[in-house]
Amino acid sequence: MTDLDRGWVVSALDGRIQIRGKDTCSILIRNDDSMMITTPRHGECRVFLTRTDEVQTWAVGTDFIATTASVGSCAGITTTALHPGTVLVAAFEGGLLVQSKPPESLSSTRAHKRCSLDQAMGWLDDGLRTAATEIAAKRRPLRLLLSGGVDSALLASYLWNADADIRALTFRTPWGDEVEGASRTAHHVGLPLDVVDVTAEELTAAISPCMRYTQSDDADVIVVHLLITVAFEIARVCGADLITGLGSDLLNAGGTFGMNGVADDPFERVDTTSASGLMATDQFSPGPRMYHPYWSSPLIQLQQDVPAQLKTTNGIEKYYLRQLAAHQLPVETAFGKKVAIQEGSGLIAGLEGALGEPPSTVCARIRADALAGAVAYDRNARRAEEVTI
Repeated sequence: MTDLDRGWVVSALDGRIQIRGKDTCSILIRNDDSMMITTPRHGECRVFLTRTDEVQTWAVGTDFIATTASVGSCAGITTTALHPGTVLVAAFEGGLLVQSKPPESLSSTRAHKRCSLDQAMGWLDDGLRTAATEIAAKRRPLRLLLSGGVDSALLASYLWNADADIRALTFRTPWGDEVEGASRTAHHVGLPLDVVDVTAEELTAAISPCMRYTQSDDADVIVVHLLITVAFEIARVCGADLITGLGSDLLNAGGTFGMNGVADDPFERVDTTSASGLMATDQFSPGPRMYHPYWSSPLIQLQQDVPAQLKTTNGIEKYYLRQLAAHQLPVETAFGKKVAIQEGSGLIAGLEGALGEPPSTVCARIRADALAGAVAYDRNARRAEEVTI
């Protein structure tokens, strides 16, 4: 069967169920020998369902290629990403029932309709302080992907104050960088900063592993996650976990880059983002992993409770967050206007020129080649098993 170095795949061929993978914590074997699979709520990984014309031949897994290839060359193969919170139940004879889990309520005990600026700042202060303390308590080395913006800068402040074993890193690409803003934050906080020069060749080479981490071939998602992928590889070499400021734009500033069609409805916004692959944490790796504190369950809830008028005031986005930052960071960082990291580094414009074709074309070709290779690998493996038998 196709090599599976991350995650898991559950496949049923003519009713015979097989489980492969190193981390199957999402799979529960029940007393009646049935199996229940639950997809993660906030996008820690993506889960795919492959169906065929045969009811008892299907696959569910966290790797698109391995999941699709595991059903062989059956007729009518379709693979789709499952919605966050979906529950699947596989019977012992191989049948599969797919159930949709109701969205988690975004309401809380916080009375957001009467929320003041000071209250919103207090909620965020408490949430970030708690998140930083929990991460620091794991006593693992950390790398923070630091831009010139307020989101990662706030994380730098809280993690440093939590006595975390942390260094920051920022990139200098052939097309631009955010070294000035990152250096200002690091100097103010007292955080060690590594400035990493990354070449066009290294960035284009990162597309394939980026697709593997996010389990996505959506070029917009890949572009957003490309520098994060490079940073994660650097962190892995050091045996460190990676922390990013991903998620704040989507929750506090109405950001939609890489998220075409994201609704204004808060339920749909969180679910669509979670389903996209943007918030992957590589949770199946036995070693280093990623943290996106703004996209943790408590902080999603907290940020959704802040009323819109405190998120955008007098044309200033992330207003309550910036007011909190002004107590800890330079005013240029707290209120400076900055685009997303992939734009600030010049990545979007430069990448297409380096590739010589649109990133979407490259992603589609990588996915097609990988799938064709996996199907051929599985076909040959099955033939070898038949000869042995």
